Amino acid sequence: MSREAEIYALVFRRLVMVDHGWGASSPFQEVYVLDSAALNLEQLHTDSGMSARGQPFDDAVKSTLQASAPDLAPVTFVSTFRDIYEPSRPSPSQARNGGALIALGAVAADPLDAGAATVDAEFYGGHLWVRWMRGHLERADGAWRIASSELLALA
Repeated sequence: MSREAEIYALVFRRLVMVDHGWGASSPFQEVYVLDSAALNLEQLHTDSGMSARGQPFDDAVKSTLQASAPDLAPVTFVSTFRDIYEPSRPSPSQARNGGALIALGAVAADPLDAGAATVDAEFYGGHLWVRWMRGHLERADGAWRIASSELLALA
């Protein structure tokens, strides 16, 4: 497994299984994942944010993300949140099938520590519910792990 795939899988699983903000279990029926790294998470749902996309995830990253949370609802990759946005849906989700969109930012390596990295991520249920997180990761004993996560914004 590549470094990137391993890191993304840890952040993805933590976000949808622990840091989703809904208590013991998430109410979302399906999980949609943006198919490339998001460069501007805070502007992801604007026209300028839609065009600011990073490198598309390769098949290895996608399959690792899908395998990282087998106990989740189905995971589907999309190219834009507009593919799944349904503004007439009731709260908490305005995404197709009562789902939520996960967007993962680029893996940012610490230039002073090869064993540290961060990834920003967004869990988006529609204009009624969104949270931005940052995962802090460290490599120890040959494997990456999440050292901590922080809530950047909640709307």
